[in-house]
Amino acid sequence: MSDSNRVGLAGRLRGCAANLAVLTFGLLLALGLGELLVRLLVGNPPDLLDKSDPVLGARFHRNAVAERRIDGRRIPIRINSLGFHSPEHPFARQPGVRRLLFLGDSFTGATEVVLPETFHQRAAGLLSRGGLRCEAVSLGVSGYNTVQELLVYRELGRRYQPDAVVLAVFVGNDVSDNHPRLSGANLPFYALDPGGALRPLPFRPRWTRNRSWLRDSALYKWQKVVTNEFFSGFLKAQNILPRYGVYRPPTEAVWREAWEVTEALLRAVRDAARAEGQPLLLLLLPEQIQVEQTAWSAMLERYPKMAAERWDLGYPQRRLADFARRERIEVLDVQEAFRAAPASLYNRQEPHLNPAGHALLAELVAKRLNQLGWLAPDASRR
Repeated sequence: MSDSNRVGLAGRLRGCAANLAVLTFGLLLALGLGELLVRLLVGNPPDLLDKSDPVLGARFHRNAVAERRIDGRRIPIRINSLGFHSPEHPFARQPGVRRLLFLGDSFTGATEVVLPETFHQRAAGLLSRGGLRCEAVSLGVSGYNTVQELLVYRELGRRYQPDAVVLAVFVGNDVSDNHPRLSGANLPFYALDPGGALRPLPFRPRWTRNRSWLRDSALYKWQKVVTNEFFSGFLKAQNILPRYGVYRPPTEAVWREAWEVTEALLRAVRDAARAEGQPLLLLLLPEQIQVEQTAWSAMLERYPKMAAERWDLGYPQRRLADFARRERIEVLDVQEAFRAAPASLYNRQEPHLNPAGHALLAELVAKRLNQLGWLAPDASRR
């Protein structure tokens, strides 16, 4: 290669490097401006979930402190050292103090209200009367399915030695979340073998702690929400989202499998608690469309393909209540009490319970536990 060619090649390489540097700078500048704009216009909602747990799949970030804004309310959130929205309680029991353990998903994790307003803490307060002292431990986490609730009970819940276990089942998606084809999420799943026994399916968390820096980016979280809403809205407009199959008797094999696995998992939770001498209360939590006619009508108007189908909004509660009776599991269905409430029990901005919803749910749970007598001073461990 001649000297002139070498000089020309070196010049072109320098030009490419300069262009690449300008492009990189422009991209970083655009990302920085995008991050700033999203923080100013939308805010930076906290990403509380740690999805790196190799056993449970997820829990909240340990010792996280954040603030949420929902329906004009500022909600300070503090996660405990084990990664749950619950007070710090040692595994060892305090003498003379009754203890409740709550399992569930985001309705139990309840980061939409401050900790003292959560239904489990309110219920413990209502039960701490007449000389009885009661405390509540919550191991609920957003996105949990029944597999994860069983796993967290085995890993941590039983070590708290509760007097009773309350398993909250959100009928809107808990059944579909127990089947990989219906859920679509990267969660621990179980299946039934030919003999009807539960067996775990392979699971590996997609996130690691090395990628946790993304949870602090407002731009990343905003694009994730926008993308999910776009595709979810598109699918709803064109089809029917799979999870709504819970609102009618199953005719497809995938839904029959989802129900069978769910019922087997509920038996497994009951048996695990029973082995520790702890009775189980199955708490059935309704979706807003089951409680408020306006919410159901708005959904049918927005997604007309759903209006052409036949639905039975009471089906999941009836099936689960029948299952609980057959299996001798105590059950609390709050659907009718929620329907009778004078005002909405759900947030306007997102579909979880508002403070009034938690307050009513706490009253219903405390009343049912009092009726069962599991926390009475002379109650024997079951």
